[in-house]
Amino acid sequence: MNAEIKRMFRLEVTTLDRIQAPTTADPSSIFVHETHGTLPPLPPHARWCDSSDLDKIELAVPGQLRVLTAWLAANDNARAEQTLPWTDIGWNAAASAWISTMLQESGVSAAGPVEQMGFRAWSRHSRVRTATGWVYFKASAPVFTHEPAVTQLLAQWFPEHLPRVIAVDANRGWMMTADFGDVPRRRSGAELLADYLAVAPRLARIQRHAAGAAPAIAILGCPDHRLETLPEQFCALVLGVAARASPRPGGHSQETLSDAEVNRLVTYIPEFARRCAALAELGIPESIAHLDIWRGNFAVRNGEVLIFDWAESVVGHPLFSLDKLLRDVRTTMPNDLSAPAQVAAAYMNEWAEDLPADRWTQALRLAAAPAIVSRALLWRAATESLSGERRRIYADAVTAHMREALTNLEEAP
Repeated sequence: MNAEIKRMFRLEVTTLDRIQAPTTADPSSIFVHETHGTLPPLPPHARWCDSSDLDKIELAVPGQLRVLTAWLAANDNARAEQTLPWTDIGWNAAASAWISTMLQESGVSAAGPVEQMGFRAWSRHSRVRTATGWVYFKASAPVFTHEPAVTQLLAQWFPEHLPRVIAVDANRGWMMTADFGDVPRRRSGAELLADYLAVAPRLARIQRHAAGAAPAIAILGCPDHRLETLPEQFCALVLGVAARASPRPGGHSQETLSDAEVNRLVTYIPEFARRCAALAELGIPESIAHLDIWRGNFAVRNGEVLIFDWAESVVGHPLFSLDKLLRDVRTTMPNDLSAPAQVAAAYMNEWAEDLPADRWTQALRLAAAPAIVSRALLWRAATESLSGERRRIYADAVTAHMREALTNLEEAP
């Protein structure tokens, strides 16, 4: 998009944001850009406009004018609502300057400009070509600022299994890493299974090593989802969704729970605490748990495993990660009923000194509800860091996890 704007209007821009209409009924959206350098002459019949010109403007998509009006009004009012750092004017220049400084300090010469890549709700990505290959920059959202420091620490312990970190700014949640290539896309079931069977034990080994440093990882800002803290956090989570519940039997939606659902969750608070305690008693030590470990966040090449995107990580029970990984196995290999068991065994075998094989199934069942709640807590923190349209897009995430937790708690572990 930035390149096309440069081609059409000779404008150097970076994309700050995508603004959508405040209701799902209106699909209109606009992109917000920041210009850089000297502005070139405008094409014939073109001119710059501000908010005072809106009543004179007609757009091909009327809804876009409404979105533009709302965005300009918010900016005129100093954007009182919460914003993500990279939507601020000047942020890209500061990030680019930091990238250049860190490259110089690392003795690496840039061979081109900093290029903006696609942006997501929780992060912003750029890259720059150097004499030795691409270098990638990632800025994590404030709720995930622990990711650079956590990645750097894990990379020191397991350089063969994590991206090579060139520099971090822990306060701003910035990280620069060396290129590790594309993530291979597997097509056959055999290839997929081989990847999962390679990743599972490597992940467990990382977690076994990190278990002794769980307090240090927590100090880096990783959320504390240890089993001793989860029951209280679950109770607060239930009370939070209760405040938004619908009192009418059929009045709930994807975004809210019904009173009946909340009441059932309340009755299962003691059962949730019991499962957390029972899981703790099995003896697997708590460590770092990667809650977004799926085929898009690991790469396997010639048997070598690389695990990345540790933003959604917590200090908690290691089996929270296995629960997430097995979900991905079931999604990608729905017809191979033996695959989840094979992957689980490959993972659990690394914990054989802590838990005998005849207790593995019990451990997985006990970990299911706490793992769901851990992800719900992350989603709550993430969505509460947003406002307006951004929050609305993800409004059903916590509710969906709470419904899943309820279903699991209603089943015998």
